[in-house]
Amino acid sequence: IQVVRSGVAFSTKDRDSIVVMNAILGGAFSSRINMNLREKNAYTYGARSHFAMRHGAGPFLAGASVHAEKTIPAIKEIFIELEGLRSGGPTDEELALAKESIRMAMPGRFETVGDVATATADLVVYDLPLDEYEKRPARIDAVTAADVKRVAAEYLDQKAMTVIVVGEKASLAPQLDSLGLGAFEERDAY
Repeated sequence: IQVVRSGVAFSTKDRDSIVVMNAILGGAFSSRINMNLREKNAYTYGARSHFAMRHGAGPFLAGASVHAEKTIPAIKEIFIELEGLRSGGPTDEELALAKESIRMAMPGRFETVGDVATATADLVVYDLPLDEYEKRPARIDAVTAADVKRVAAEYLDQKAMTVIVVGEKASLAPQLDSLGLGAFEERDAY
């Protein structure tokens, strides 16, 4: 299952807040979606979310490969987590852990020659200042719980999402109707 919508461009003024918000939602192992679908409910081995930021708006995706009989409950739980972050914002612990995880991952951008080349290319591709990687930790640290709640309210609205389900139509169609998401469209992968 994937819950998707148009995301944001890399140049958005809210980029750092969105990165922190996504780390809390589904961008890290300790994220809300993964802890819910994997640890609490055992629906999947792992669940994630991601904002693919590009020159234009890339997609936002949240989802997982789940046991077929857990498809509908997993979709409900994803929507619960989206709404929970929108309405309640992050806890202080979630905010601190997300920021620490992001900061701790930053040196990995420079582990190999290929990594350094990619990080340098990003400076050119996205027209970033040469001190981008020096100043980024301070920008991440400056993200507040209110910032996370604000961007969650803007970008995690269930009404703007499309749900993609791959599975057996005969068993899933009646269950999908029960979610009240509106009419669904069938696409044949072949």
